[in-house]
Amino acid sequence: SDSWYSFFQSSTAHFQGYMTCDCRRSQEWSLGKEVENRYYYRGNGGGYKGLAATYIQDYGDNQAHGRFLASEIRNATVSPANDTTGYKWGYMGCDWDNLVKEYVAKLEITPTLMVFNAGFWPNDRMSRNLGSILRSAKDVMGDHGRVVWKGITPMRGEQSVHPSSSDLAAKEWSYRYPWLSYEVFDTSSSSNEEDYFDDKHFNNPSIYREWNQGITLNHAVVHRVFILVGGVRTLSQTQDSILKNLIYPICAPPTCIAHLVIHFSRADNRPGSKGEDPGGKVLAADSNDGASDFFAPLNNDIFPDGFLIVHEVDGYEIGSAEEQRAMDLMESEIEDPEVVHRLRVIRYGDPRRYSMWFARAYAFKHFERLSIDVDFVVFCRPDMLWLMPAPTKSFFDDISLNRTRDIWVNALYYSDASDTFAFLPSLAAAKLYFSLHNLVRREVACLGGPALNQSVVEQVLTRRDITVDPDFWCKDDAEGWSEKILRKKLLTAGANVRYVHASAVILRPPSVPECQCSAPAYMSGWARIPNSHVPMMSCLMLDRLIKQVSKKSRVEQVYPINQSHKTHIVANHPNI
Repeated sequence: SDSWYSFFQSSTAHFQGYMTCDCRRSQEWSLGKEVENRYYYRGNGGGYKGLAATYIQDYGDNQAHGRFLASEIRNATVSPANDTTGYKWGYMGCDWDNLVKEYVAKLEITPTLMVFNAGFWPNDRMSRNLGSILRSAKDVMGDHGRVVWKGITPMRGEQSVHPSSSDLAAKEWSYRYPWLSYEVFDTSSSSNEEDYFDDKHFNNPSIYREWNQGITLNHAVVHRVFILVGGVRTLSQTQDSILKNLIYPICAPPTCIAHLVIHFSRADNRPGSKGEDPGGKVLAADSNDGASDFFAPLNNDIFPDGFLIVHEVDGYEIGSAEEQRAMDLMESEIEDPEVVHRLRVIRYGDPRRYSMWFARAYAFKHFERLSIDVDFVVFCRPDMLWLMPAPTKSFFDDISLNRTRDIWVNALYYSDASDTFAFLPSLAAAKLYFSLHNLVRREVACLGGPALNQSVVEQVLTRRDITVDPDFWCKDDAEGWSEKILRKKLLTAGANVRYVHASAVILRPPSVPECQCSAPAYMSGWARIPNSHVPMMSCLMLDRLIKQVSKKSRVEQVYPINQSHKTHIVANHPNI
């Protein structure tokens, strides 16, 4: 076009009356005097679905402004450069949260997707308030809205991008907000210098078009699975936190369908003491929870219909005849006699823990039979109370070294591998985690641990005519800890054991009302760290979070125990 005025007119006319443009710009550009806000609306009819799209122009930290209120956009017009109409609204870049709440929220049609980009314009002030800006966008759109931050493009002659301060902030926020995605520009599409109009802008519209189309394709619906296995002793208290703070951050609608594979038992198997039956103490749970529709009441609040699918594993109670038949069946399907023999040694020599390991493998096998194409797997005990949201999948995508080998476990046990939950970035990693074959390798599982009496176990195995090689016994109690066995199992199978902090604690039935805390930002129970004010504050913060989740906790006192390098907090909570 010969002028900006004619460009605005012709480009708006291209949309055949479905677009209006609050547009004005002189040939000699002057920051603050120009405006280009576009509004597209097309209702149902003619084979089209309804669509509303709004473009608001801003220059980073500088002011976005307009001559028409949100209620007036159908009357927006293109004006010549000498037009002197004043602005009716304006917001600086650092004030985009109010732009969203006070202007965008008043548009005739509430958006379901907001896309932000700061480009090469200064945006340091914006970056400092970006969290509030992004949350405001989500609040305006509602539970199932999506926010996209488009990263910066490469300059002419460069093969890489240099993210701005707001780009870096958006990337970090994407680790916390499942509804936010940070989209990096694909530099392979801009390798030719002739594609540039100047040092910063492309003259080839197909580059922009392909980038935008790629963002749309990146948000195709995916499937992820969450495997919950164990006793339902406190599930009525943990259920809400599992849905909101574990499943939702990893698999938020409308771009993800969560498959919840549940294998629950109303019975609870607790460890005995040395000299007792190695089977532990099988107790009936206080709760009757465990039905396949247990998670249904909250589905509509968090997940629309079809976005949370519950798959109930054919169940059995811990310690029941049905459990024994399930174990017999799985053993009959294994062709290697040595594997079967070693499984039976653990099954009868350490039946309490074998029941736990078997149940998890049994649930995973059920999931495999469903033949669902998933890109992420999560395991969690049903008695885990998630006090704060888990990291999003984009967090694991960015820091995983090998998606087929990385297995992320609770950072509570840095030297071993806690079995409370696991984030598994691929199906291959999940197979390593749940495998019973890897468990019974000679260098992995052993008979022993703090609650196992060797002479009693030998009597049990002798009565069943099961022979035990001398190397099957643990060298000491420490070698028999479940966390140590799990870590050996994973490492021996070639997995990369990696650790992630998570604000989650185990809710046990009434026991000692004591909580031991770790780092200040991530409150977890039972962690050995040097005594200082930091873990003390963590315990106080933990108690506050537990109040929010269960409303049953009250701090009574905090005191250090130097000899064990722990900080204890005594809380009036029956389940901690």
